[in-house]
Amino acid sequence: MHRAHKIQLKPNKEQQIYLNKAFGVARFAYNYSLSWWNDVYQLSLTDSTLPKPNQLEARKHFNMVKDSEFPWVREVTKCAPQYSIMNLGKAFDNLFKKNGAYPKFKKKGNNDSFQLDNTQFKINNKKIHIPKLGWVRLSESLRFDGKLLNATVSKRANKYFVSIAVELPDPTPKPKPINIGGIDLGVREIVESDGTIHRTPRSYRKNQRILRRRQQSLSRKVKGSNNRAKAKQKVAKAHFDIANQRNDFTHKLTTNLVNKYATICIEGLAVKNLTKKGKYKSGLNKSILDSNFSEFRRQLQYKAKANGTQIIVADRWFPSSKICSNCSVKTKQKLQLHIRSWICENCGASHHRDINAAKNLKGFAVSSTVSACGEFLTSELDSSIPIQVTFVKQEVMKGKTW
Repeated sequence: MHRAHKIQLKPNKEQQIYLNKAFGVARFAYNYSLSWWNDVYQLSLTDSTLPKPNQLEARKHFNMVKDSEFPWVREVTKCAPQYSIMNLGKAFDNLFKKNGAYPKFKKKGNNDSFQLDNTQFKINNKKIHIPKLGWVRLSESLRFDGKLLNATVSKRANKYFVSIAVELPDPTPKPKPINIGGIDLGVREIVESDGTIHRTPRSYRKNQRILRRRQQSLSRKVKGSNNRAKAKQKVAKAHFDIANQRNDFTHKLTTNLVNKYATICIEGLAVKNLTKKGKYKSGLNKSILDSNFSEFRRQLQYKAKANGTQIIVADRWFPSSKICSNCSVKTKQKLQLHIRSWICENCGASHHRDINAAKNLKGFAVSSTVSACGEFLTSELDSSIPIQVTFVKQEVMKGKTW
């Protein structure tokens, strides 16, 4: 299996200049090749005998002209332009597979990065060796011990990072009791089927006032001035801190869940559809994106694979909130989002909306396990066990990077 460890770099001023040059070369190679790609494609439309562009031809063309027209690209590692053009080819592959949009030209300061293959860098404790730069200090040691695959150097909020991919042997699942749990995701809380409620940090909402003031300050600065550049860095730092708080909560919770349960059932939410623009939806869309649903599922799945936990995804149309977990009868009530509790008209059971949904997801996981394995524990189907509602408050570490 492949794992990546993202570590903050501690470069000096000279090393920062080199890294910024490498970002610029990678960005230039991408934009130059995209322009060439567009021109060649237009020519192929007018003359069918001409070949259509591809990633290999784009690299050959750039290597042919770089020494005569762009000799300054030699000042940095050869991997910077090479991998940048390869990423352009992957972008077009995703376009043809209908998994992405048409590639756009890159702008300075937006997702600056360049890649290195495993022959172009070395790791020695808390240092990394980059070609034509030398050893650069790392904030921590690489936590994985395996074959180095590649490294991606990036910059965000005026900080430099390197993400190192490592090939590891398939992990041996740790023995754990057969414990099935359902997880209901919400914009304010994430609920487990045993009644545990985790309050989401809502980091964007809590920092929205600070972010608004910094953006207002940025809008008043003269374009091209040093003060505008400083204000822009403050806005970037605010976004960076918000993302770190959100990811810190998600990492801690997903790790606890895969260690606690042998089987986890979650909802197959279509976040892209949930956040479509619409009347009276801007506030809800903002809260949904702030809840990190897609990242929660991604982390849960790769951590489950490493811990031997089974993930079951319920169909997005599964009415987990409307089914009574006591009598399994679907209610005819219109349960709008502001309704947090309801009473079943069939058996009279009172339900907390999210706990009831989590219990139904657990039942869905039990039925899936039975159909797949043909066996289950009777304790997993005992609905008479009282559910104790407990609130778990997790400390959010500001500035934490993963």
